Amino acid sequence: MSNYDTIKDLAVRFMQRNKMTSMYLAKEDYVAYAQNAIPLMKEAVDLTKEYPNDFAAYVVAINIVSSNVRNLTDLTEKLGDGYCTHAFCALGHEAKLLENAVLFMGRNINNDKCATLLVQESTQMFVVLYTILVNLDKSLEKLQSYLDECLDRAVPICANLYKTALSFHPSLEACVHMRDFFKKLCDDPDDFLTPEESLRPAQIKDLYHDIAVYADRAVDDIHMMIN
Repeated sequence: MSNYDTIKDLAVRFMQRNKMTSMYLAKEDYVAYAQNAIPLMKEAVDLTKEYPNDFAAYVVAINIVSSNVRNLTDLTEKLGDGYCTHAFCALGHEAKLLENAVLFMGRNINNDKCATLLVQESTQMFVVLYTILVNLDKSLEKLQSYLDECLDRAVPICANLYKTALSFHPSLEACVHMRDFFKKLCDDPDDFLTPEESLRPAQIKDLYHDIAVYADRAVDDIHMMIN
């Protein structure tokens, strides 16, 4: 069986599990949802490690991780969680996915599908960060410091991906969406999305890694605070 056929079979299983997991969300059983969504996302990220040169593996992983990242981030707002537990968890998995994807996607960024997925998911990562920024209890100084470190890394990531993707695809819709998002946050999105220095994919990979580490630290600290 070829890698493509294997990944296709795995995709069906992932989608079935994702559908079952979403049922907990519909029932407002948020504990059960998180308990199922988190290992599912981890397994999806691991798929990109097992098949690092197969585009199909990244598509499957992004579909699973992206949908649950949105759900977990929404829960932070819905529950009024000042710790932003679910959002930090979502951030960590999004960053780990992108850390694994950026070398392959970066090498193939001349392909509009690769460019779209990389820009799209990095925009979503920043949406999660903005959600944390808005909802995090300002008295939680250590968590605030982790957030600041993540923001310091996410800005150059987005700026570099935006510039590089546009150089290959001047009308890429994912870049339009990224610019539209940043337009809501600042007066001059074009200046915001102009990188101070050009970064190679390997350097961007390191930044994603750092974000994942800080997100994991935040989740660990939150559990200690709550318990």
